[in-house]
Amino acid sequence: MRISEVSGNGDESCETLPHQTVVKAGVRTNRCFSHRSEEALSALLLSETRLAHIEDRVAEIDTFVRGLGPQPVGLSKAKSDLAQLEADANKLESTGVDNIYTSELQSGQASAKENKKEQLRRLEALFSRIDGVFGVISTGAVPSSQAAVVQASQPPTAPHTPQLAAEDC
Repeated sequence: MRISEVSGNGDESCETLPHQTVVKAGVRTNRCFSHRSEEALSALLLSETRLAHIEDRVAEIDTFVRGLGPQPVGLSKAKSDLAQLEADANKLESTGVDNIYTSELQSGQASAKENKKEQLRRLEALFSRIDGVFGVISTGAVPSSQAAVVQASQPPTAPHTPQLAAEDC
């Protein structure tokens, strides 16, 4: 547990209890941050975790759609899941990452700005990947290996033979 005190001259001192470690933004450090910086870095760590989860799910759907891995769901479910993930990513960007203000931070400003910039870059890459997967789904460009699986799972159809009307005989 960390105990912070701000002295009258604005300097912050930091005391860590001997049996505990201070962890900031996933990195062990001996540096102390102001309360605002700690809040910003904690919020960025939370958004980082959510972003990583969304990226992992989009990668799974991308792999499925391109036919490179296990196929636990159909394309329509993949499309609806992908749409939900896109909405989650938009929400994360607008109410999560963009909502963390770093301009007024002091001790953790550089770290928070760097982390925020990296997450915004990853979100842009994620949106591009989502658009690419939607493109594959909408064009119906199912790889040949997946098309063979779909064809093999459908019952064979008899060749079409025209039926003669009674008056044709």
